[in-house]
Amino acid sequence: MREIAFTQKLVKHNQSSIIIAAAGKGSRLMSNKPKILYSLAGKTILEWIYGYCSEICEEIILVLSPEGKKKVVPFIDKKGYKNIKVAIQSNPVGMADAIKIGLKKNTKDNIFVVWGDQPCYTKNTLEFMSSSLDDIKECQMIFPALKTFNPYVHYETDTSGLLTGVLEKRENDIMPNFGLTDCGLFIIKKNSLENIFTKIGSLEPGRITKEKSFIRLLPTLEKDDESIRYFFTSSKLECLSINTQEEAKIVENYLQSNN
Repeated sequence: MREIAFTQKLVKHNQSSIIIAAAGKGSRLMSNKPKILYSLAGKTILEWIYGYCSEICEEIILVLSPEGKKKVVPFIDKKGYKNIKVAIQSNPVGMADAIKIGLKKNTKDNIFVVWGDQPCYTKNTLEFMSSSLDDIKECQMIFPALKTFNPYVHYETDTSGLLTGVLEKRENDIMPNFGLTDCGLFIIKKNSLENIFTKIGSLEPGRITKEKSFIRLLPTLEKDDESIRYFFTSSKLECLSINTQEEAKIVENYLQSNN
């Protein structure tokens, strides 16, 4: 796993899809709507995500719960979004399952994966990721990262830089004081994503959540330190996500000041 430097790049061709893991509820935000329909600065999270990915991704695959579908699909129809495919996650058993379900709808070679609570990314960031995945011959996956104190997730590497494991605070893993974390956005080659899911049977469920976590599968992708690349965005505020009302206020202020 190796760092690359963020630069402005233009997408050479439009052969990407994006899987949006959006089966979550808005209960922690005190909302009775699906989380993806939570409003921030005059737009829903779905509208913000659509805004930064729709010009780059020919296919947008939205993974919803059965209950969420009842509210989100009419919203999509009202907005006139024509390039969205809907996949249903009937049982909330983790991100790995959600992405695997979305993958069945995919027809593109390069696949973005984003959590459905990440409204702050920009088109420039996705362009950089898409172009870099094409340009770096051995690279199979790229993601924006943060170095932070008291991380919620930490990517462990050995002395040669290979990714050896992913720790998660929610599973009561012993976390470092300072760590490297992802930011809920990835781009990965289709064949590599398909190969990851051949390993899901051997993945142990989380000790606390009992879920099978997508990010815990990522070390299986590492053939050498060229396979996975990470970078730091031009503004770490791009990586803001929403889980609480307090976080929603921070994100809303950011979106208002940058749009």
